[in-house]
Amino acid sequence: MSWTQPEPRAGNARTQPEPRPGRAAERLAGARVVAAVRPPASGAQKRDAIFQRDGHRCVYCGLQFDASELTLDHVEPRMRGGDQSGGNLVTCCESCNREKGGQPAWSFLATRPAQRENFLRYATATWPRLRRAVEQAARVNNPTRRPKL
Repeated sequence: MSWTQPEPRAGNARTQPEPRPGRAAERLAGARVVAAVRPPASGAQKRDAIFQRDGHRCVYCGLQFDASELTLDHVEPRMRGGDQSGGNLVTCCESCNREKGGQPAWSFLATRPAQRENFLRYATATWPRLRRAVEQAARVNNPTRRPKL
């Protein structure tokens, strides 16, 4: 005795013809297919693109370096849930990367006003939520209003 799939009944979703999308939807779908088929950038290509995007400038100290002296830094470290996207990666010199270590940028910059100013000036392509976290941590650690005595 062998099992066979039952015939679809009238009204079943499998018997209904699929609606035909309009021309605008077809163009949009075509654009998505092109984007989805594009091969992902290799690690070296991504690294070079981020260095170029940031002008070969460390977003923490603000100095420009040769590519051989730069590293990629995860604004939100991967071990804390950060991803590998361009919005979480910035150009960083080896010295600043070593100093920052595995801290999130907001924690590292909370008590370093000069480096925080550079980050907010040069790290323009980071995710807005990461920039807000840096700004908020600065307000908490350096309130503009002094408490009344």
